[in-house]
Amino acid sequence: MPMRLRAVAGLVVPVVIAMAFICESTPARAETGECTTWTAQILNQTDATRFVSALLSGQDSLSDDPELICEQLRQSAAELEDAVDELALHQRFAEAHDRLVAYVADHPDSSSHLLAKVEEFRVWDAQERLPLVPAPAAKHLFTHSTIIQTRLAFDRDFESAGYDKWMVTTREFASILQQLYDRKYVLIDIRSLVAGSPGVALRQAEIRLPAGRTPLILSFDDVNYYTYMSKDGFAVNLTIDDDHEIASTYRDDTGKLNIGTQQDVVPMLEEFILQHPDFSWRGAKGIIAVTGYEGVLGYRTQPANKQTARYATDMADVREVVRLAKLRGWQFASHSYSHGSGWFDKTATIGAVRADVARWKAEVEPIVGQTRVFIGPFGTIWNDGDARRFALVAAGFDILCGVDAAQTIRVTKSSLTMGRLNVDGFRMKRTPALLAPFFDVRSTIDPARPR
Repeated sequence: MPMRLRAVAGLVVPVVIAMAFICESTPARAETGECTTWTAQILNQTDATRFVSALLSGQDSLSDDPELICEQLRQSAAELEDAVDELALHQRFAEAHDRLVAYVADHPDSSSHLLAKVEEFRVWDAQERLPLVPAPAAKHLFTHSTIIQTRLAFDRDFESAGYDKWMVTTREFASILQQLYDRKYVLIDIRSLVAGSPGVALRQAEIRLPAGRTPLILSFDDVNYYTYMSKDGFAVNLTIDDDHEIASTYRDDTGKLNIGTQQDVVPMLEEFILQHPDFSWRGAKGIIAVTGYEGVLGYRTQPANKQTARYATDMADVREVVRLAKLRGWQFASHSYSHGSGWFDKTATIGAVRADVARWKAEVEPIVGQTRVFIGPFGTIWNDGDARRFALVAAGFDILCGVDAAQTIRVTKSSLTMGRLNVDGFRMKRTPALLAPFFDVRSTIDPARPR
């Protein structure tokens, strides 16, 4: 039951003692300084006097109260953040900013995460009032989940060469983000490239940005955390941490599971934008492209797993992660259901393509929601006039992204086609000049990569 708030005076000494008690009973939180923050806010609870007195008298019946109060405070902040993110999602940045400012004023010990969002909303609101000019053609880069532990990925086993070719390390991705920001790229929503009726009468839209800024789209393929990668130094899944941030679950050097925001592409970009809100144009984030044959975002959501003990929990958890990601401005894309070989060698029949689309819509769309964006496995989106391409457009995918170093944009009445440039070991080692407009390969490439 929610507690009504009131001021409590004359409890400074007892609260100091109570804080020491709580911190001693919750050492993990004491280490982060959160314990002091949460306990200080107990002063605003109606039963603060009873709570402190009980602690001082050693009543064991209230020994769990610190945990309950901490959880209430976290829940209150999370609900407020969801509300302001909803406003921001609808471009109501000033309103989101003012509401968050009011909350922070009433809660001076708010997390640094919430304080950073105040500035984030302020910047996004101010962007629309900047002098805008026609922007150059948008660029589109893509990569995969990052390698967290290089010693496991590059251990010269069967998968090692593939990781070296098609992945980036956490160290490399952090460097790439900073250089993109320093070179005045700014993230935009891919849907802003077109105007008109989706799938019927599209036309290319003009992008207007402050002078000197180049529009950029970042997409991330196969954000599924396949089982074959589980022991090779990658994250396990996407999750939500105690600060209500998108995070990843990963294993440290001892094999222990941890949760962090600096270990994989999605939480890393989310955190980078929080610290550099002008890297995002009006709240745009990236595109998360998922298949379905091993579930979504690291959760085994396939119907074949319905009888397993973890299925219900996995479904609830993945839906919450998706909900928060979409609320924060992330887009989801179909990367096909199967990522099968028929896409690679282009032998998939029209029937196979339709069946693949139908299965993605049946199993994945209920989790991530409808999307206009299809990111072709192996870069395959079929040629104009091909019935297989028409099947994709007919299914509602009128934004089609392949692989094209030139990042060509082409708009017809029925679809937008955009090429993407892969950022990975192959490009950095074989054709670094293609990446030179975005970042310096020599200073970026991880020395842990195989030579």
